[in-house]
Amino acid sequence: MSYNLFLDDTRDPKDAYLYDEKKSLFEETFTINWIVVRNYESFVKVIRDMGLPQVVSFDHDLHFEHVRHYAEQTLLTGCIDYEIFNNKTGKHCADFLVQYAREKGQPLPTCYVHSANDHGRKNIKRALGL
Repeated sequence: MSYNLFLDDTRDPKDAYLYDEKKSLFEETFTINWIVVRNYESFVKVIRDMGLPQVVSFDHDLHFEHVRHYAEQTLLTGCIDYEIFNNKTGKHCADFLVQYAREKGQPLPTCYVHSANDHGRKNIKRALGL
């Protein structure tokens, strides 16, 4: 089954902006039909239930603790301390996607990162090999 997966805790696909590409997600993908998931657990469940999507778009900060860490730590240090989080981020989702594709012997889907968190965006892209 072909589907597209959008990961974001608050936004919908029509509201997502691709900062690196300097355009909206829709302008880049022309994809209207998305399955929207709001956290790591839902992201994993959809992929396990439906297999790999055709397209994935990632947000990084999926919980208030991630936003707080960004404002209080990442902006000052340039680092994200993933070990302190109680909730998983979009980078954790990217790590899962890479491992799942490897285990299934399938290529990664087309991936975009629409996160406004510049450091998180770079970490997701690095995890995906982009």
